Amino acid sequence: MERWTEVNKGMIPNGNYLMHLQCGNAKNFTVFLESDKFEITLEFSRAMSFHCVDESRWLFLPYDMEAFSYYQKKKFDNVLYRIHGGEYFSFSKKYVEESFKDKRVIHYILVILNYFLEVINLGVINVTVKKLETGEIQKYVVDGTEG
Repeated sequence: MERWTEVNKGMIPNGNYLMHLQCGNAKNFTVFLESDKFEITLEFSRAMSFHCVDESRWLFLPYDMEAFSYYQKKKFDNVLYRIHGGEYFSFSKKYVEESFKDKRVIHYILVILNYFLEVINLGVINVTVKKLETGEIQKYVVDGTEG
């Protein structure tokens, strides 16, 4: 059964974020979130794969509805969640079983406006939160033990 847990609740302020992705051979997989109040950077140090769903275009979302609906009722008041027992994790593991041996593999999901971005990650996430009004910057490291 799929289970979602909030990761560092409040670390990423709730807001209506636009999302930009950066990936390539020389760079870590990086997610940039922008709102009228904040700029957020999530740098996944060892992302294995990612999957993005535009919820407005899917009749049925690929998530366990019991777990999903709990956070939906809370209007997804957190941005970053960890999924335990998720379908995307199972799908990924099926095709790259050898890569999962003896490694701590974490399945994350970011909920942004109409998008759900799932990431299978083998390392930490370096998070930078910049408050646009003051220029104040806060840095966090998510190591997979949160939530």
